[in-house]
Amino acid sequence: MADRIDHQRPKFEVETCSEDLNSSRIRILQIEDNPFDAEILVVCLDQTCYAGSEIVKHEAISTAKEILPREHFDVILLDLSLKDSNVLQTLSCLNEFNAFAPVIVSSSYDDKKTIRKIINLGAEDCLPKIALNPSDLERTIGYAIDRWNLKCNLYNTNQRMTNIFCGTGIGTWEWDIQKDIFTFDTVFAKILGYQPGEFVHLANEKWKHYVHPEDQAQSNELLERHFSGNCDYYECEVRLRHKNGQWVWVLLRGKLITRIKSTQPDWMVGTLMNITERRQEEEARRIIQLVYQNTSESIMVTDVNNCIIAINPAFTKLTGYGEKEVIGKNPKILSSGKQDQNFYRDMWESINTSGKWEGEIWNKKKNGEEYVEQLNIDTIHHSNGKVQYRVAQFSDITEKKFADSLIWTQAHYDPLTNLPNRRLFTERLDQAITDTNRSGRHMALFLIDLDHFKEINDALGHHIGDELLIEVAKRIKNCLRKSDIVARLGGDEFTVILSQLESLSTVDHIAQSVIDYLALPFEVEREKFNISASIGITFCPDDGITIAELLKNADQAMYEVKKNGRSGYSFFTPQMQKTASKRRKLSQMMRKALSNNEFLVYFQPIVELQSGKIHKAEALLRWKTHEYSFVSPDLFIPIAEKTGAIHEMGEWVLEQSIDEVIYCQEKIHQDFQISVNVSPVQFQDGSKARNRWKDYMVSKRLQRGIVVEITEGLLLKGNITVADKFQSFQDYGIEVAIDDFGTGYSSLSYLKKFNIHYVKIDRSFIHNIEQSNENQALCEAIVVMAHKLGLKVIAEGIETKKQQELLLKLGCDYGQGYLFARPMPRKEFRTYLTEYEAMDSSSGISEKDAVNVTEYYAM
Repeated sequence: MADRIDHQRPKFEVETCSEDLNSSRIRILQIEDNPFDAEILVVCLDQTCYAGSEIVKHEAISTAKEILPREHFDVILLDLSLKDSNVLQTLSCLNEFNAFAPVIVSSSYDDKKTIRKIINLGAEDCLPKIALNPSDLERTIGYAIDRWNLKCNLYNTNQRMTNIFCGTGIGTWEWDIQKDIFTFDTVFAKILGYQPGEFVHLANEKWKHYVHPEDQAQSNELLERHFSGNCDYYECEVRLRHKNGQWVWVLLRGKLITRIKSTQPDWMVGTLMNITERRQEEEARRIIQLVYQNTSESIMVTDVNNCIIAINPAFTKLTGYGEKEVIGKNPKILSSGKQDQNFYRDMWESINTSGKWEGEIWNKKKNGEEYVEQLNIDTIHHSNGKVQYRVAQFSDITEKKFADSLIWTQAHYDPLTNLPNRRLFTERLDQAITDTNRSGRHMALFLIDLDHFKEINDALGHHIGDELLIEVAKRIKNCLRKSDIVARLGGDEFTVILSQLESLSTVDHIAQSVIDYLALPFEVEREKFNISASIGITFCPDDGITIAELLKNADQAMYEVKKNGRSGYSFFTPQMQKTASKRRKLSQMMRKALSNNEFLVYFQPIVELQSGKIHKAEALLRWKTHEYSFVSPDLFIPIAEKTGAIHEMGEWVLEQSIDEVIYCQEKIHQDFQISVNVSPVQFQDGSKARNRWKDYMVSKRLQRGIVVEITEGLLLKGNITVADKFQSFQDYGIEVAIDDFGTGYSSLSYLKKFNIHYVKIDRSFIHNIEQSNENQALCEAIVVMAHKLGLKVIAEGIETKKQQELLLKLGCDYGQGYLFARPMPRKEFRTYLTEYEAMDSSSGISEKDAVNVTEYYAM
């Protein structure tokens, strides 16, 4: 309503009436359609203080409405009943007229109900037409003008107050306590997100739902204190629910205006101000202060003159200095003296240029203890851009630096030998390659592998092996120049980087020194050892310029040393590369060899020396490819072991041998046996999926006749997997033979521990048995020892009658070699056995028919 009145009401100024009422002249709009009544009113007016006033007469409401917006009148005298307007229509226009001037209604109705209705609709007063007298007219006009001016002044005052509150963003509210109703203005509603008229009246009970539950108790307490007279005003900060469901912080202020019977609260008014932003800022400042006081980061604030003006508790905890000891002091009191002038010059250059500096610095605590801190310095500027404060945040990272150093060391150095590990070696090798390319000089890479170290480690324990590796590392290091790098790649494998070589002859000298020095006896825990090493050598940039190339080359060169008997060194050559390529190609071909039926099983007879009978044979795997014809087992077996193909190949050979032993037991002799070589890789695999031969053996109902040949080294690995394998063989009637006996680390305790049936003397002892008394003695010792333990002895590689006779004289039980027969395919083998049974078992074959083993494998 206020907005509508302000829009329609013309501008006016309230004039103060003169004390001389007789001189009062006003402008009157008279709306009267009865000329007689109009004249009576003029006559009466001339007898009042308003005599001589201007009277503008209109007989209809419609014409009067047209002039009101254009002309000013001090009072409107309105007849209730007109020609163009009945009583109800006239009454409906009262508020509209009252917007321009005070309205006095003249009516012939004088009942109180009609008069009350006229007053409630906006008229200032009501004059009866009957018995109208000048005194009543004068008093009525005067009171009407005064009341109307008072309302206008009050309206203007309220409007000014509303504009003031609107300008400050403060809303107002009223509380009719008796009716328990709240009333709000438009600003109040806007603060809570409501449009004008959408949030006007609200019952107290509903109002409580707009107040945050946590704030209601405090609000009620403060309200009761004001009602009880303990405080002059009610003032409380609460959260009110916004229309969008969020909470808005507001400041409520109010005062009780009236009481009933001077005690009971009746009417209260107040204001509301949105303080959400202020509360957020206060909360932010509180959080900042909490962080400042409780952070583990030490904080120091200095002024433009670099004097300390503030510190936090963490500063005192770290440095030991209290606030009184450092305020006003220069931060130099913390200096350890470890940084030179150039360090601080660069620091201040960064601070003055960018306003920031970040880094690590050594400082000193109050007690003199030095520490490393991570320091961050920031600058706070005035609005004019000049420096106001410097803020330094720092923390003690001494332990972290130590831990990082320890972690770095553990990540880059071998914990056993304290040599660089593979990771650091790779970094150093990469740097050496870069230096070589830059300088134009050569670099050499050694790959050193200890010979037969695993057997020592397994036989005597890892603690002995570890001590031995430490001593090996020291010896290798003592053979090198100060600029050279030695690293341990893992296990018993070491590598050496010889950089910036002026002469390639240096490489030979160092390599031979390493070989000779490692060949000297080692003594660990009163045990003496003799070991050797195989060294592969490659050059950068001649052989390769990448880490992968050089490592591959060195590995191939080292493999060549192993192949040629170990204990030495070899340089990488293109021929080695060709051989390695061939091995890789064979590895790829091997994946399809079984499915392509390229593998064959050959059988070589084993002769009982005393009787000449053949009731045993050895199954030997052969590989015949279209490209290479026969591939030597010495070449493809290591590849199969490395790639894992040995498992499937081994299962297949066992199945072929089971089929053959069944045939031989039916056709040749019921106790016929076939020996099958089992790779250490195959033997040590504990997977049940690798035991397919068991099901095959059961399906064929074979209870005996298979002998597995293993190396001595397997006996040293007496773990659960190996023991389970031996037990499995025993359960299926399989006997065990030790192949190449005498070439490894033999132990009688292991021969007794496991259920061994045969030992096979290696061909290297048989080859020179005729010329070497030492070999004869060694073979005799093996035979005697085996017989004492209840084992049978088989001699491999018999090629002459003389060898056969010597072995028979020494008591050897069986012989195998080209003197009797070379390995042959299944069909030829069966024919051979059939014919042999018909021959004189003592005749054998002639010596001239024997084929040299080297020539055979070259076929």
